[in-house]
Amino acid sequence: MQVGNQMMATDWASMHREKMSDANKAASAQGQGIAGASFGETLNFVRGNRLDQRVSNEKRAPYSFLANDSGYIDYNGVIFSCDYEKNRICLGDVSDLRECICVGLSEGGSLVVNRDNIGDLAKAIGMFSPEDANRIMRAIARDTMCQRKLHEIDEMENGEVESSEEDVEQSRKNEEERK
Repeated sequence: MQVGNQMMATDWASMHREKMSDANKAASAQGQGIAGASFGETLNFVRGNRLDQRVSNEKRAPYSFLANDSGYIDYNGVIFSCDYEKNRICLGDVSDLRECICVGLSEGGSLVVNRDNIGDLAKAIGMFSPEDANRIMRAIARDTMCQRKLHEIDEMENGEVESSEEDVEQSRKNEEERK
């Protein structure tokens, strides 16, 4: 398990290093060079830029820095759409939220995934930070448990109705035998 988490962290870090050249250019333009800075300093710089973006009225969505001009993120063949108005990224048909899993992300915003697209999400889990990947996995586990319980309740309600009808029949037979 530890190796998997380290692998996800490495994937996430390498993906973000690619984006750092853009951050270096932006920092140079602002007179704030970050070349040669530690990973922590660089991360704080990027988070500071994200905070600036939140304060401004720009369109925002989690992981939107990975999106193309149309607002779509293509990661390992999985397409996420950025919903800038609701500060979320979406996977699959999210028009009916009762069929979706919503996950709050560590840097703000949320991920909304249709239950039918969980397999696609598994292909793209490397896109997310280790903390967000953990949140996603916990949300899926929690949703699976809740769905199982709802199914059990439905079965019990249907089972109780059938058993009560059987009890009524048995009671009638017992009444007839007594007479």
